[in-house]
Amino acid sequence: MKVCFYIDSLNNTETENLNIFFEYLIRNSNLIPLLIFENNNLKEFFFNNTFPNLNLEYECFSNFNNVESFINDFLLLKKIKKLVYFNGTCQVYYPVKIIDISELIKEKKIDFLWINNTFLKGRFSIFEDLYFYSSKLYIDYKKILTNKYYLKKTKQLDNFINQYWKYKNYTHYMGDFKKKRTLKDFFNRKNFKNLLNRIIFKNKIIRHKLPYHNKNKIILILLCNKNHWFNSYANSKIKIEKLISEIENRIPQGYYLYFKAHPKDSIPLWVLKRLKQKRSYMYEGYLIEAIKFSEIIIFTGTTSGFEAMTLRKKAIHIGKNSYISNIDGPIKIVNNIENLNNIFEEVINNKTPIAQINSYLLSLIKNSYPQMNTHKDSFQNRGEYFIKKVARIMITFIENKNFKN
Repeated sequence: MKVCFYIDSLNNTETENLNIFFEYLIRNSNLIPLLIFENNNLKEFFFNNTFPNLNLEYECFSNFNNVESFINDFLLLKKIKKLVYFNGTCQVYYPVKIIDISELIKEKKIDFLWINNTFLKGRFSIFEDLYFYSSKLYIDYKKILTNKYYLKKTKQLDNFINQYWKYKNYTHYMGDFKKKRTLKDFFNRKNFKNLLNRIIFKNKIIRHKLPYHNKNKIILILLCNKNHWFNSYANSKIKIEKLISEIENRIPQGYYLYFKAHPKDSIPLWVLKRLKQKRSYMYEGYLIEAIKFSEIIIFTGTTSGFEAMTLRKKAIHIGKNSYISNIDGPIKIVNNIENLNNIFEEVINNKTPIAQINSYLLSLIKNSYPQMNTHKDSFQNRGEYFIKKVARIMITFIENKNFKN
């Protein structure tokens, strides 16, 4: 079976990984990989650094007039039924042309497959579009929920969640753990600006301690990067600055509003300037504590918002597309910010959807795979072990008779 692999970025590590990947596919399956490079420079880089024993058919996207021409004059002409988006890692790439490709090939009955991370750190899956849709994950979620299978797996799920947060906090490089810093780390322009903001807005910043509003009800907003990669194409209409003022104007009486910056960011000055109400604050404590003491979590795409499900929290995702592919149940998905008033009332008055959350997490775990052998391994080290695992799973996934086409 011919399978096309679309490659839009490369470095030495990715090239080496793809060599291992394609060699494994050829030796262990009947799959015939065809490579499509976004441009000629990527093609030359790949073959200048590839193993000599790999004989792969290839083409450059730049040789076609447009996306439709690529589909008709290459994919259909070669009778290709599967297009895979994978560059040798699970890093985020630059999905520009691939967005149009993934939409148009659906009309031609060509399957699109995307190998990428789940929101559970250290795990990857195979998705069927760029908005993290997986038909198998969705079907299993419905079965688990309908048959109440989640009741039989509560202990196993709790154990997974406990182990996950240990991994998240103490192994994952973006976790909430203390890093050793030198004096050089403190004396720079960025830290000086951050310190100045702390002084000016000290009454709006709550440090590493439980909030003094803890007896009151708290709504937590988890901020993503201002140029968050997923929102840049999946929810591009979201304007974070406007969103903050809109949420402040709509929070119910008796509630406090807390903001937590993305782990890669310092406290954003533009956020602090917008915290005008006496019940709006920036919290810079640990993520897990912030989620625990909050009644409702609001977010626009950051993975931390989805991680709140593991702590069985009510969550509202604002944006048309999400990591759970618009499965409205485990979290509340809101496309229009003007509907927040009604959504707040609905979420507050209803119980936390434990059954839906547990069912979704169980289905996600079942349909995803750990990148490394153990949680003690750094998932950034996506070497030969990881690549061969991806190749093995890809073979099973594509050759599975239950899959489409």
